[in-house]
Amino acid sequence: MGITIPFGYDDYDWYAPYYNYYYYRSYYYEPTYYSGTGYYSVETPTSTALYPQTAAGSSAQNPQTMSTPPIPTAAQAARLTDEQLRMMIAVSLENYLKDLDTFTSGESWKRHFKLAELKARISALQGGSPDAATRALVADISQKFEASAKDPTYETITKPWSFQTLLVGLKEYSLTAVQRQNHTLYAKAETLKRSLDNVSTGGDWKTYLQINELEKLLTQPPIYNAEMNKNLEKILVRFDNVAQNSQYKAIADLQGFDVTRTGLQQYTLALRSEPANGGALIPSPPPPAESSSGKVSL
Repeated sequence: MGITIPFGYDDYDWYAPYYNYYYYRSYYYEPTYYSGTGYYSVETPTSTALYPQTAAGSSAQNPQTMSTPPIPTAAQAARLTDEQLRMMIAVSLENYLKDLDTFTSGESWKRHFKLAELKARISALQGGSPDAATRALVADISQKFEASAKDPTYETITKPWSFQTLLVGLKEYSLTAVQRQNHTLYAKAETLKRSLDNVSTGGDWKTYLQINELEKLLTQPPIYNAEMNKNLEKILVRFDNVAQNSQYKAIADLQGFDVTRTGLQQYTLALRSEPANGGALIPSPPPPAESSSGKVSL
């Protein structure tokens, strides 16, 4: 029926509880609802985000009508872990398959976008990260989505929320592992920065941990560069110093600290292990247009 992999909250990053609860409850045929606020909010607590409160403060007994969340921006999708991103794709894919069932040419579009193959791949993954074959398929489908989105002839097919969400999610999910680590590390550093804003000495700690320098380094292409890696490793040493000194436990326990430190470790290792091209996407032409006999139409 579907994929019931929950979002992980242990990274303190942006999350979308809608996708988890919508999919979990629809899978088990239970009533489901969403309060309609905080879909993409870092600050919205899970309890209030998922369950609207009555005037007395207790959870509402009658489910409200399910509504779709806002279409995520590229920046919001970049914040997601691979697991969270896969869930978002899984939910929007199920919705798009149903949307296409309402069109006379729906089956042709399903074949054109290889949606059955995509669903099988996403369902079979053990863990959130795509393997090479899945990433290649997602990249191919993402190109098809982008090409269709740019063609006003196909507006009816590309207008649904499900298509627009897949358009964003597939593009992010097709990135290489090191590119994704770059994106999620940036999000983790932002989380730590917000935590430090609530500490009286937060400004000094941001300077010591070189948070601004780290964010600048992460805006550079994720390709191995000896000087950049050297700077990243220097910042990591500062995180290690804090983590290993009990005197600074209050800082090490802040939301965002541990995951930023771990992300730095993984990112520097990934950069060193990348091939000569650094894992950057190689420019390639769009897929060739289909023949008139095979081209799908509205």
